[in-house]
Amino acid sequence: MNRRLLLIKQWLINNYNVSLSELLYVIFSSPSYIKATKHILKIETGKEYNVYYFKSIKHPLFIHKSIDYNTMCSVICETLNSTDWHHYITKNTNINKNDTVIDCGSAEGLFSLSIYDKCSHVYIIEPLTSFVNSLNKTFFDIPNITILNYALSDHEYKTKISDKGIASSLNNSIGHSINVTTIDNLFYNKNIPVNFIKADLEGYDYLTLLGAKNTIKNNLPKISITTYHNKEHIVLITKFLKKCYSGYNIKTKGLYHSFNCPIMLHAWV
Repeated sequence: MNRRLLLIKQWLINNYNVSLSELLYVIFSSPSYIKATKHILKIETGKEYNVYYFKSIKHPLFIHKSIDYNTMCSVICETLNSTDWHHYITKNTNINKNDTVIDCGSAEGLFSLSIYDKCSHVYIIEPLTSFVNSLNKTFFDIPNITILNYALSDHEYKTKISDKGIASSLNNSIGHSINVTTIDNLFYNKNIPVNFIKADLEGYDYLTLLGAKNTIKNNLPKISITTYHNKEHIVLITKFLKKCYSGYNIKTKGLYHSFNCPIMLHAWV
């Protein structure tokens, strides 16, 4: 069954407040390789990196050549198209000039590149060495960016990470070693206030929030987090945030085609 039919099937089971017009827009919209072109000014190819220049962003983005163009087009649409279900910014979870933002699982760094000049500081947290190398090239002359080479979860330990580009994930046996830490250890324990948490962590989204309990209780940050990596996460994350602070407003967005759950959860006070 193709992706469009799967999406219709999930919508009929539970539409999670996705309207019929939204569904039809997604089903019949142009593919990402077409939609992304409206954001791209030019692409320079190099020996190791491709450099993407965007119409609305001052600085270029360095991307290792192992990341193919179609993958980048999907990332561009998710990050820069406000109508995309994967888009992190909404009316209620917006970036303000005094915000300290943490970009959890930044990968190529386009989200941080698109918002660094709209906030006070961005902490980029990325475990994969190949991405960290390209992030250092992209942000080398931007002073309000800090890059932290960690994976995130609910406690500290060491493990390995497989290098699969955008879809890289933690495991115990394959890949290179990486330190896993928590948001509380990086920020709350160091008295660094956090106003916005963006997270896309290939299934570690819920555990990462558990490791940010004190940060969330103390700062009540805006949160934009993916929920489609695990169908249980929408319920678990909602309950956890309400337990941290009952006044959190919760809104889901989109619908995942493979199993019935939203794409994103947005939370704000």
